[in-house]
Amino acid sequence: MSPHPLFKSTFYASILHRARCAPHAIAVSFGAQDVSYGEFARDIERATRQLAARRPGASGLAMVSVSHPYLHWVITIALGRAGLCTVSALDAAHTPELIKPDLVFADAQANQTDPRFVTVDQDWIGASADTLPAWVDPQHVPDAPFRLILSSGTTGTPKKIPVSHAQFQARMQSLAANGGMPGEATSSLILMGIDTIGGHLFTLTTWHLGGRVVLWLTGDDAYQMIVRKRVNFSLMAPVQLQQLVGAMPADAWTVPELSVSVGGSSLPRQLSERARARLTPSLRVVYGSTEAGVVTICHASLGDAVPGATGIVFPDVDLQIVDSAGIQVAPGETGEVRYRSLGCVSSYLDAEAGNEETFRDGWFYPGDAGTLSPNGVLSIVGRTKELMNLGGVKMLPDQIEQVLAACPGVVDLAAFAMEQDGAIATPWAAIVRGPDYNQATLSAAFAKAFPRLPAINLVHADLIPRNRMGKVQRDLIRDQVRRTLAGSV
Repeated sequence: MSPHPLFKSTFYASILHRARCAPHAIAVSFGAQDVSYGEFARDIERATRQLAARRPGASGLAMVSVSHPYLHWVITIALGRAGLCTVSALDAAHTPELIKPDLVFADAQANQTDPRFVTVDQDWIGASADTLPAWVDPQHVPDAPFRLILSSGTTGTPKKIPVSHAQFQARMQSLAANGGMPGEATSSLILMGIDTIGGHLFTLTTWHLGGRVVLWLTGDDAYQMIVRKRVNFSLMAPVQLQQLVGAMPADAWTVPELSVSVGGSSLPRQLSERARARLTPSLRVVYGSTEAGVVTICHASLGDAVPGATGIVFPDVDLQIVDSAGIQVAPGETGEVRYRSLGCVSSYLDAEAGNEETFRDGWFYPGDAGTLSPNGVLSIVGRTKELMNLGGVKMLPDQIEQVLAACPGVVDLAAFAMEQDGAIATPWAAIVRGPDYNQATLSAAFAKAFPRLPAINLVHADLIPRNRMGKVQRDLIRDQVRRTLAGSV
């Protein structure tokens, strides 16, 4: 029998199993507090009893907007036990208009006039719940909705992605089986938020494997947490890695026992090299999507030799590189990425146009352009929608960014194409400048790397707009530049 069987119907079965086998093992740490698996299971049971008493027969979609991460997780798992599909959002005032939940579980300061709102506080996990009737777990249909995730996106309008019980279990089993987590001895610091697929999946997989989750609280120093809590695994976006490494003391030691996985957006080579020198040599790149979960994981050093490399495709994922007609291209040729798996969803919620474009003939098209080597290594070269046509020369912004990022004094940047007065599109780049910045150096580097293209237009910015996963919002930059050129700013 597998040491990590699928949970029967809801994730609570995994927590309860651990609580029975190793009740004193630490499940959660935050601040100066440690919570054992026995205490964790007890608090989830108490919260489930409170739910049954306060909202008997509750069903549908429940939005959780509780600020303390431990209570947020307890309520989320309790709601899942009761058969509700959950979605996490910290903006209780505005997000309900987008999500349209049946119930909203929020802190005491939340909206008290909306009948959907349920106030959550520490009483939900207090001893008074022990006098309430014990909860009997029902069996839920595998295809029933388990979790609703909002895509990070770059358009400003997130898509709603419903993940079923069966799809989530498939994702978790794939992650555990393909080396995505260290195993039972895991002590995880997940810096991606609970509202993201990575923050949700990697946290629950840690508990499923019997590990400990270290919760980040506002004001915590991530590097000090890693050292003091003996964290050996962390998941974060590139922008979070940049902030962590940048805040490390000058005399800080590397943490060789730490494995860091980075996902959500591309990892710049300069950041990769700096993180491996300053934080840990074990830096890995995770490629996947909210719609399908994790597809590949590889050591970041692979990207040194093969730009954009993300690793060998998981064996339980069927992935192809195809042309515009949906025909597979030869190994090594660039095309559009598509894949399918047991954990992949088949549609968005309330987005018919997005469904037709993204889900076709049983395949998910993430919008990535890439190559697949003869030995199965997937490399992502950019986004298909970001392909720039510069006077007949087609290329992706990442190709320009890699060249300019290597120049001194470039703190951050974003490349894009823009038309002016009906003329052909020309290359542009927004640059956040640092010490040693020299515009002539960037112009010369660009001209040498891309002799067929016209000179690049460089504009200076205080900040590159990105979504919560670190993806550049190029449309916002382009609109800002156009307004500036038009004299409206």
